[in-house]
Amino acid sequence: MYIEQNIYSIDFAKTKVIWFADMPLIVPETLTFEQEKYIKAALRTLFYGNTSVDNILKSSYFKDNVEIMLQNKRNYEESDLKEYDDLRNTFFEFQEKIYLKYKQILYNINFEKKSVAYFHCGLIYKKLDSNFSALRMLIKYDYIYECYAIIRQMIEQIAFAYDTQFRNEIKDFQSPTKSISKLKEFYPSIGILYGELSSKTHIDSSQFANHYYVNLKDEKESGVILRSREKTFLICHRALIMLDLYSCVFENIFYNEIENFSCIKKNKMLLKKRDTRNFINIFGKAYSKLIKKYF
Repeated sequence: MYIEQNIYSIDFAKTKVIWFADMPLIVPETLTFEQEKYIKAALRTLFYGNTSVDNILKSSYFKDNVEIMLQNKRNYEESDLKEYDDLRNTFFEFQEKIYLKYKQILYNINFEKKSVAYFHCGLIYKKLDSNFSALRMLIKYDYIYECYAIIRQMIEQIAFAYDTQFRNEIKDFQSPTKSISKLKEFYPSIGILYGELSSKTHIDSSQFANHYYVNLKDEKESGVILRSREKTFLICHRALIMLDLYSCVFENIFYNEIENFSCIKKNKMLLKKRDTRNFINIFGKAYSKLIKKYF
């Protein structure tokens, strides 16, 4: 059965959650206050029946509710959460810009007359599309620990693609995990990040402090850390390193398809000055400044 996959390509990084009673609604990030007001009025119309949206909007109850909504909006605009969100959105925007640039190049490549290895490199990079979508959704909704597993998997796939370009037949292909060693010849620092991700992907005794919080004075305030907006920024930083790796390996593999290089030299060695690497430093400094402001 054929399923049109594009209909599921929702970028959750561009969404937000609004609430009607106890019902969460995922809506576009750009949804205006007026649009939110009308959506909630329409839902209340469905709830009551035998009334119109205009009557709901004119009701004293709904007017009081709108005042609460406005106050919540003002509180958010003045909060540290708004600053966190603004910084995280710079990550989403940069990630999207870089990813779409290479996705378009990949889309234009005709793989029909290419080698088996080259064809499979293309498949691997196309598969990363769903990984990027999943990662953006997890970061948007603060699922920090699941992000480690996704980033680790993406690095393994990128390593697999890098190693595969040097092989002739499918039987010669290495496993993704074994390909990491080959990748380190091109991108040496990836070994450190991969080791960190492997450690944080699994809960063991060394990771307890990252997964649990304890209040010795009140046991009721102790528990498991499931999500964290603050810790999400460490994920963003690691995701930016992975994005830099993605870009560098892409230009290395699909060298002949690229006119303007951003990450590598003509001899396929890494450029020290590249946009993806520079943005990692910019993002890190902005986050450090934000942390010092509130902590």
